[in-house]
Amino acid sequence: MTPALEALARRLAACRRSGLWIKGMRTDGGLRVYTVGRSLVGVRDDDIRMRPDCSAIPHDALPDLTDPATVGLLPAMARDALGCPAAQASPWTIGPHTVTRWRVCLNDEEDREFSGATETEAWIVAMESAS
Repeated sequence: MTPALEALARRLAACRRSGLWIKGMRTDGGLRVYTVGRSLVGVRDDDIRMRPDCSAIPHDALPDLTDPATVGLLPAMARDALGCPAAQASPWTIGPHTVTRWRVCLNDEEDREFSGATETEAWIVAMESAS
């Protein structure tokens, strides 16, 4: 991961209510999460052709924000942390067809919204607000 993505992953890991790991996410060490329990998060090598090796996730593991499955699960994590199933991300545009920022709108009574330079960052900012 780039230093910028690693910084975002650390921000995500610091979110207390995000429930950091969801089945299908990949760690920065290349391990895929295949089960999540109260006290154990089971991971295995990302190569599913091999027999899965059940082990616990390393305590210092970060989410791999270069993995499409991991990034694709961020909206579900944010909606759960915020308690708002209608939250959605959309780009802000300035000028014709130029995306400059992304925002997550909660569409709740307070009409809250959170923004970031990328869609991933906008979802992480929204989760930070719930922590």
